[in-house]
Amino acid sequence: MKKLIRKYLNSNLNEEETLALKKWLEKDENNHEFEELIQEEYLINLHHVEKYGKDRDRIFDKIIAAKQPKIIPLWKRTLRYAAIFILLAGLGLILNYFLNNDTINAVPVDMVSIYFGENSIRIDTEAANHNVYDPDGKLIGNFMGDTLFYKGNTGLTAEMLMLKVPYGRRFSVQLTDSSMITLNAGSILKFPDDFKNENKRLVYLEGEAYFDISHNENKPFVVNAYDMNVKVFGTKFNVDAYAGEPMTKVVLVEGKVGMYNINHDDHALLTPGTMGSMQRFDTTPDITVSEVDANIYTSWMEGKLVFRNVNFESVIKSLERSFNKEIILKKNDLRDQTINATFDQKELESILKYLKELYNFDYSIRNDVVYIR
Repeated sequence: MKKLIRKYLNSNLNEEETLALKKWLEKDENNHEFEELIQEEYLINLHHVEKYGKDRDRIFDKIIAAKQPKIIPLWKRTLRYAAIFILLAGLGLILNYFLNNDTINAVPVDMVSIYFGENSIRIDTEAANHNVYDPDGKLIGNFMGDTLFYKGNTGLTAEMLMLKVPYGRRFSVQLTDSSMITLNAGSILKFPDDFKNENKRLVYLEGEAYFDISHNENKPFVVNAYDMNVKVFGTKFNVDAYAGEPMTKVVLVEGKVGMYNINHDDHALLTPGTMGSMQRFDTTPDITVSEVDANIYTSWMEGKLVFRNVNFESVIKSLERSFNKEIILKKNDLRDQTINATFDQKELESILKYLKELYNFDYSIRNDVVYIR
């Protein structure tokens, strides 16, 4: 059921799954489990987020109230509960929920999508080089190789565009300022149509991305990831800011970047080969800077999974994103085991076999779900 709830929050349910989830939620005894799964998925602190309970109930009511599950067009997809975005600003915590749709959507889980407000398009990454058009049929860019060269369309929208990359895929986009951004699996990037009328080049990230930023001394590039900003003028760096993780991490490859929390309570200047880490949503956020091998943190761009002193539970999350599989860990004594390993991101089962020999567990695969015992 965890898989269905996760897919619901990301609007990826098909019609059969929608019916199964609706039927499960009609049973009162499942209410508590539903709440626990939501909390587990997004690590919501109920002491800090007072509105959580009300929005949880709204989600529950919307599912139960639906008389018939239905598949609706992608352009109507505006559910944003999964994109909970908390900013530490001003007098306290501000919570923005993106929840304004009364129906459950079913969209392809393996398609890269761009949202223009309430409208959207899908990008066929399997097709040869081709032009990309907005929902109104206007040319906005070209897809070549594995990269979207976004040309923009001034006046198209006053809202941020949202690029969503599903689990199991990576995707690159070149913005109108020639900056190149490569998104890892399960990541979301919000960016403006162009930066012409702005005094800074601001984008928002949820997930992981590698940034190769074009130089502009007069217009800094700012990446917002939850309650942290990264400010640069032109450089190369990696940001790891997946939902559900407690830390936001920035690794600098080339140039210099300034890293600071949104209240400017703490800041740090990174140099190549250093990583800045910050505990997310901490009331007294501190940025810790350490020396690292940057290649480890950018290896995902080459199709590799590199783990150094990473606990088993975090490895499982990475495998889920990389291979678009749900993995249920039932052997609790494995959770805090530390792993040091490097894998080619090709076959999940070969990785599981290696870990099985190393950590003495059994696994099985049923209905596309991996169980580790």
